[in-house]
Amino acid sequence: MERESFENEATARQMNANFVCIKLDREERPDVDELYMAATVMMTGHGGWPMSVFLEPDTLRPFFCGTYYSHEPKYRGMPTFSQVLAGMADAYRNKREDVRGQAAQLAAAVAEHVAAEQPRAHLGLDTIEECVEKLLRMFDNVHGGFGVAPKFPQPVFIKFLLDVREVLQGDSRTAVDRAIRVTLDKMAMGGIHDHLAGGFHRYSVDATWTVPHFEKMLYDNAQLLSVYARATRVFDDAFYARVAQRIMRHSNVIVAGDGSRYFSAEDAEVDCKEGLNYLWTPDELRESVSAADVEFAATVFGVSGEPNFFDPHHKSEPGRWVLQMKQHPSVIASEMGQTLDEFFSQLDRVCDAMLAHRSKRKQPRVDDKTLASWSGMMASAVAVATGKPPMQLANLLATMMPAGKQLQRTWRGDMVHTAAMLEDYAAVINALVPEHEVEQTNAASLAKAIALYDEARNAFFDDKSGAFYDTRANQSDLFVRARSTHDGALPSGFSMMLHAMVSLWQATRNDRFARDAAMTIAHQSGAIAASPVGAINSVRALLRIYRTCPPAASTLRDLLPAADVSVQPAVGQAPQDAVQVFSHIDCITIDADTPAVFRVRVAIEPGYHVMSATATDGVIPFRIDVMNGRGIVAHADYPQPRTLEMGEDRVEVYDGDFEVPVVLERTGEWKGTPIVYVRYQVCSDTACFAPTTVELDISLDRA
Repeated sequence: MERESFENEATARQMNANFVCIKLDREERPDVDELYMAATVMMTGHGGWPMSVFLEPDTLRPFFCGTYYSHEPKYRGMPTFSQVLAGMADAYRNKREDVRGQAAQLAAAVAEHVAAEQPRAHLGLDTIEECVEKLLRMFDNVHGGFGVAPKFPQPVFIKFLLDVREVLQGDSRTAVDRAIRVTLDKMAMGGIHDHLAGGFHRYSVDATWTVPHFEKMLYDNAQLLSVYARATRVFDDAFYARVAQRIMRHSNVIVAGDGSRYFSAEDAEVDCKEGLNYLWTPDELRESVSAADVEFAATVFGVSGEPNFFDPHHKSEPGRWVLQMKQHPSVIASEMGQTLDEFFSQLDRVCDAMLAHRSKRKQPRVDDKTLASWSGMMASAVAVATGKPPMQLANLLATMMPAGKQLQRTWRGDMVHTAAMLEDYAAVINALVPEHEVEQTNAASLAKAIALYDEARNAFFDDKSGAFYDTRANQSDLFVRARSTHDGALPSGFSMMLHAMVSLWQATRNDRFARDAAMTIAHQSGAIAASPVGAINSVRALLRIYRTCPPAASTLRDLLPAADVSVQPAVGQAPQDAVQVFSHIDCITIDADTPAVFRVRVAIEPGYHVMSATATDGVIPFRIDVMNGRGIVAHADYPQPRTLEMGEDRVEVYDGDFEVPVVLERTGEWKGTPIVYVRYQVCSDTACFAPTTVELDISLDRA
């Protein structure tokens, strides 16, 4: 529409004569975009960009919405943009009351969609299990990913699975690991991955990750860097490590000339042609690399046989190749008689040569605005990958939050503007206190994170309801104040702030952060329970709360309705002597290659029991695990439970005295001060008490 209509002089005169025209960058104002996109979907049944919305000027409420309108008649039954303009101008002049009535009705429907109060609902371990089951059903067993074409990376799903695998065992963990690894492998091998410069394109138009929409977004690459860096540690995979390193290399290229800040995106087009900069022919490949590397490059990237890209908008253009690996690097290396290190060494040489050749072409336009939320996400991911925040984080804070002023959202050129939104505060806090590097946070970063949290709480939190809103109260440019829980290509500000609160509690052990997290998730529990996969980052925060934040878990249990079981929760803690936990040792040394074994003894008083390790339906299962550190996992051989009949319900429990063999295993770099803990929920015959966490008095030493 930009080229067809907005730059057309006759259309421009028509627009300026009848309307106050505002062209909005949705990335700078996602709060505005969310409201008008909801209105567009409600009015037309579909959404998309460009979005054309006509507003009643006194209230900014929409009365007519659409997406793309052509300049010339193209589609039967669809008006041209000029016809729409004429119709809207006539309606506002001659049917103003009808226009205002329609605007009021549409605004009410939008408010119901984005800000309606929902009754609180149960959220428990069964919610987490439901998400695992649904994601495994969505998983594409052949090509990886979740769903069908067009296929998006959806890193929020992978981050959830990386977290939840740590509490799974046996076939469940195997299934989750397969979903993670097939998805990460296929994306890294596919055309959605820029094999030369690093980083990923926005999505794939097909189910096989072959042909992407070539736009590159900072937020996609931030989340994927975090995912590949974590997967490197979990699976000890050199391919994932290389992918993560090259994402970081790309992020260091798409920055301001002085390296001071991250830019937000790279365009898909060059000279109005999709992907032109990224496509190859066999002749171009031969020109770019040495004669000794031609066969290697053509084989690895599949530049032979039939092309895999034909431009649908320029059908006279010859076919070209999107670079992709048809097989995993380990398979290609084996077939070439190379070790994986030898293969990657030659691949690096080839990629550098081809990138140098590609860099001589006309380059895609870089969107040179800096957004606080996206930059915070990348800074957090770099901290997870390297163990320390990048310099861009300090520069961002110095420029976008100058002394005595509140955080701003947008930085372009010499201008910093637009008050930050919830997502901006949450992302920057998470960069200052990265969730997988909490124990490494320095005092200055922690103090800045707490100050930002207090500022965000004052601006977005409602103490009465426990709600965190996306925007500030009484904004004159918004006709409704939204509270979104949807996690899509970008996680919601709500879910990112949940993780920030859990990390702040872990870093400070200040229970106010735990209370706020519990209140916040309780307030939105109805929305989360209605669509847990749609709020997957919030469900991941729920898992973190149950695993690592006992005060929030306890408060949350008091705030939410119980699961539909006969046993109802009681207020307060179980009697102190109801359950006693012992270990037969007080010190254990863990070798990098040899797991360490010890036993935990549990003694339960008559009249009480604890929920078993396999318990579901919202109760807390018996669990032995490690917290406050990384690089160590605990594997417990839990006993067979006893089935307890409770009316029509059957629950699996432990009672009496029993022992649990525990194996502690090194899985990577030792960080923090790991503590072995036992987590359980005590119940009597009539009531269940708040969950209890016992830290075992065992000193863990490195060999």
